[in-house]
Amino acid sequence: MEQHSVISAAEDDRPTSQLRYSDRLTVPWTVQRPVEILVADSEINLNRLLSISLQRQGYHVVSTTSGQAVLELVRERQFDLVLFELLLPDVDGFELCTRLRHFSSVPIMIISALNRADDIVRALEMGADAYVTKPFHFSEIHARIEALLRRTLQGNPAHHARHLLVQGDTSLDEELSTVTVAGHTQTLTETECRLLAYLMRHAHRPVSKAELLEEVWGYAPADSRGNIVELAIRRLRCKLEEDPSQPQRLITLRNVGYQFHARQPDTQTRWHAAMAGALGRSWAGRRAI
Repeated sequence: MEQHSVISAAEDDRPTSQLRYSDRLTVPWTVQRPVEILVADSEINLNRLLSISLQRQGYHVVSTTSGQAVLELVRERQFDLVLFELLLPDVDGFELCTRLRHFSSVPIMIISALNRADDIVRALEMGADAYVTKPFHFSEIHARIEALLRRTLQGNPAHHARHLLVQGDTSLDEELSTVTVAGHTQTLTETECRLLAYLMRHAHRPVSKAELLEEVWGYAPADSRGNIVELAIRRLRCKLEEDPSQPQRLITLRNVGYQFHARQPDTQTRWHAAMAGALGRSWAGRRAI
């Protein structure tokens, strides 16, 4: 079988083009096993960049350039999603869909430069669950994978915890879009949830505004988009911090960016006291009115 690459959690503050598979860093603690994705694309550079991009989202990625390797790997181990291009060198992508469906119900996502409606319909009829045309932005791939996994893993308790990120006294449930800080739970908007998840997954290093715009909002790095990041951070602090004007978790590093700082659970007593005081003041104000 053709050699394939297994990419574990790896992060660095260098550009993606400078990352090496040997650069190993840890990601936040997660419950149960991570979601496993098999990636197959004959374009070596795209294969590598796509694999690293998915790994940055917290997935465990196995990559190959061979259709035959896809068949053998899916028989040997359990994947949660298989992503491949149609024009693999050894096995036609349409045939690969059909052969996979003979023995596996694993979700299949196709990426291809073939953008004719006939090709898309044919792939879907042969068993593909999603079809993305090249060129694409990685944020589109991320969004489509999340949507596909929500459908296929819904109701499977073994996988629900994959959406739970824990850093210190803060836990984020990506499935429910809620954050719990020292026992107190708040509901987040979709953007707030993506932003907090990205910062928590990269808590080991500062994250620049340009990186957040690209990875969370899907904007080009050169697109400044005004103060959209600052406003989102401000809203998040109101939900995470005891005193948003003096943040302890979402830290601003001047001229660098932002970094999530994990506070240990022993801070919960002060947090609950502050919340109780705030609620008391709010109730007193209502009575005064």
